[in-house]
Amino acid sequence: MKTKIRREILIILLILITPMLHESAHFIFFIINGIPATMRYSVTISEKASFSAKLAGPLYHIIVGGICIILANYNQKNKNTWAIIGLVAGIFRIVAICMIIIITFIIPSATSDEGQVAHMLG
Repeated sequence: MKTKIRREILIILLILITPMLHESAHFIFFIINGIPATMRYSVTISEKASFSAKLAGPLYHIIVGGICIILANYNQKNKNTWAIIGLVAGIFRIVAICMIIIITFIIPSATSDEGQVAHMLG
């Protein structure tokens, strides 16, 4: 019972902080590139585009997911905890992409981070 409550609290905390960590990745790379940016809870705003800054948000999820897979394999005691963290990171991107697909029916110019990176690649 105690473990189940801990997992539920972990999931709730991750749901609350994952958008901030994702946007922090964008923000940090805008600053590294010398581009002024403003970060809010679920969006980072900048007047200039930066390939590395746009890529940093989705890359955060890939890195967290990869680290969690490795830790879940090597740390059997906390395997479920690492799996939960990795799943939340992955599911966040899937949900975001699904939302963008739906939003594009209303606002055709809307794109996800991945779409913006693909557009920058040509």
